[in-house]
Amino acid sequence: MREAIIQIKNLTFELGDKLLFSLEGISISTGSRIFISGPTGCGKSSFAQWLAGLNNELYDVRAESLELYTETDKYDGIGSVQKLMAPMYVRQNPYKIFHPYFSIGHHFRDVLSNAKKGGLKNIDEVCESLSYLGIKRPAEFINRKVSEISQGEAQRCGVVLAMIRSTRLLILDEVTSNIDIPNSEKLLNFVLNFCSRRKIGLIIISHEKELLKKFDLEPYEITEEKKMVLSQKKSLETIMTAHGSRFDPQFLIKVIGLKISLPGRNEKDFLYFDTFFIVKNGVTGLSGVSGVGKTTLARALINEVPYNFGKLYWNDNEEIASANLFEESFNIRYLPQSVSTAFNPRMKIHSSLLEICRANKTPIELIDQFTREFGLNHNLLKKYPSELSGGEVQRMGVISMLIAKPDLIIFDESFSSIHTSLRSDIWKKVLSWQENSKSSILLISHDTNWLEAISDKVFYI
Repeated sequence: MREAIIQIKNLTFELGDKLLFSLEGISISTGSRIFISGPTGCGKSSFAQWLAGLNNELYDVRAESLELYTETDKYDGIGSVQKLMAPMYVRQNPYKIFHPYFSIGHHFRDVLSNAKKGGLKNIDEVCESLSYLGIKRPAEFINRKVSEISQGEAQRCGVVLAMIRSTRLLILDEVTSNIDIPNSEKLLNFVLNFCSRRKIGLIIISHEKELLKKFDLEPYEITEEKKMVLSQKKSLETIMTAHGSRFDPQFLIKVIGLKISLPGRNEKDFLYFDTFFIVKNGVTGLSGVSGVGKTTLARALINEVPYNFGKLYWNDNEEIASANLFEESFNIRYLPQSVSTAFNPRMKIHSSLLEICRANKTPIELIDQFTREFGLNHNLLKKYPSELSGGEVQRMGVISMLIAKPDLIIFDESFSSIHTSLRSDIWKKVLSWQENSKSSILLISHDTNWLEAISDKVFYI
């Protein structure tokens, strides 16, 4: 593949009448290894989509010069970049990559048979790649639909799917946000080696600076002053908030001999806990490698997957004979990994939140209060879920949980797209709300350091 270089000078990037950021200059070549970070909603994903030719009509982009150089020619304009570089964009939400009614394998075979191939050549190479990335029994695994796999597994499948197509620029948008650290490192090494062998440029968009600093990448950052600048390679001090043991260490529910079936797998595959409990009025953490069954446990608690148990207790010591009684006794709210699916795509955010307040008889003033406290622009309430960034929609999702004032909230990787420092501020507000509401929280995350700092109890699968 021939060498190609994109050179951009003095660019301003606007969405409607809002300036997202300006950029003095950047060079992107088939040998580039670029990492872009910045606050939630600053325009990282918008820039990536613009490069790839997605939603270009939404953006007002002006540049002193935008030129593409190959070994023999020079071209002008973003159209030339999209035509000759064929940028491949892997989106934040992997559930939007795959059709919900077709198997993962169907997508791989469809692209293998119809696309101009530039990387992986056949289904055997696809399965070999998935196996390396930690997907067990990939030949069987790809027979599942996207709804039957975890978001971390879907993210890896999305990256492998992109590796089939012919491209000169691969753009990965928050593709490690729901993958544990060891598998994230393995995925990034795999991608870097693949791009080096194929002479493909690489742009990685992520807020996980601590993870990305381990790799030889050219770091750019969109600052609070709305400028994209080349930043220094330095470690990011993770800001965490621990709340110690200020909560009563009683349990909301306690299950002995919990056995949960794993959807789409054979009867021999299941989760088993000798004892599992959720701390009453506290935070219970749940962690484990991607695809091990963390989300399945959450779905069992809301009765979406079958389970059996030996004994079930609630409110510290009262035994329940049937799980149905437990489900009827508690108001449980679950925020899924793919947070945008928690909202009606045809309703504006404010309408969805208003509906929750009315259903739970809670003050509608809470909507404005939490929107302000979570650092969100009030105008976002007038938008549809698809119009928000990953971090913005996650914060709106958290708000949708809090305004319902449930007995138990299950957050499933619900803070993965939120910048680390902002996550700390939001978590302080969640804890303040919890202290007043006396609710319990089950927090699922692959960030074990964060979990151990903020949880009363952490379970590892």
